Amino acid sequence: MDIMTLFASSATRSRRATATVVAGMTLAGAAAVGGAVPAQAASVATWDRLAQCESGGDWSINTGNGFYGGIQFTYSSWRMVGGSGYPHQASKAEQIKRGEMLLDMQGWRAWPACSKKLGLTASDAAGTPSVAVERTATVQRQDAAAAERAAAERAAAERAEAQRAAAAERAERAEAQRAAAAERAEAQRAEAKRAAAAERAEAQRAAAERAEAQRAAAAERAEAKQATAERAEAKQATAERAEAKKAAAAKSAPVKAAAPAAKAAPAAKAAKAAPAVKAEQTVVVAKGDTLNKLAAEHGVDGGWKAIYEANKDLIEDPNLIFIGQEFVLPQA
Repeated sequence: MDIMTLFASSATRSRRATATVVAGMTLAGAAAVGGAVPAQAASVATWDRLAQCESGGDWSINTGNGFYGGIQFTYSSWRMVGGSGYPHQASKAEQIKRGEMLLDMQGWRAWPACSKKLGLTASDAAGTPSVAVERTATVQRQDAAAAERAAAERAAAERAEAQRAAAAERAERAEAQRAAAAERAEAQRAEAKRAAAAERAEAQRAAAERAEAQRAAAAERAEAKQATAERAEAKQATAERAEAKKAAAAKSAPVKAAAPAAKAAPAAKAAKAAPAVKAEQTVVVAKGDTLNKLAAEHGVDGGWKAIYEANKDLIEDPNLIFIGQEFVLPQA
């Protein structure tokens, strides 16, 4: 029964070493693999050719794509064959040793593209390498240095992650500040619009109130004008009725006999002695008339003020008179 099955990656992982442990493998089995002695041993020249194809011959390469070292181990396949740290941190000899173990378990299928390109066969796998792979003091020092480099890389990665987190936090704070500023600006714009709308509404109400006041004043003036006209008409009618009564009375009065000539003479003298009483003169306001114009047209002494004083009962404002009003013209 197979304890484990190892297989190479698909064509998309060309020129890469891969190994996968499937069902049935135990931790004890993995440890046994790490300490096993390779049944096959390719030559150093063969491994150099493979490394040239896989990594350009760079035994310490780490491009960050998940494959490491000269013959491009994955981390899982490296740990499976007993490697410590990362493949690219190990020496060339250590990488060849672990490569021999992987070759012994899987054959050249672990490097499908490059082994095919180089034409590697079982005879290449059976060569004897001249590189000592025992864990000498030198290898141990190299392992220690590799572990130290790995620790430094982890510390650098942690620092980079902390810096990234701090930068993300700063970006979040900046975004929050930007959003708050945008919200404040929007609130200010809304308040400005509300204030402008309120101001426009207030102006419209004030304009409506002024228009209403003007309408009421115009209506009041019209009513006053109508009342004045009605009073003038009533006064005119009263005057006409009085004149009619006077004429009727004069027509119906009996004619007295002429007095003796001797008595009439004193009466004539009395008539000559008494000053004549002038009839009251009035004027009706026409379109375009003013008190000043009426005073000028009728030669009123004292001008418009004399007309105003004589008609205070009819004139409330000397600058506001109405068509149809009848004023008494002062006599000299």
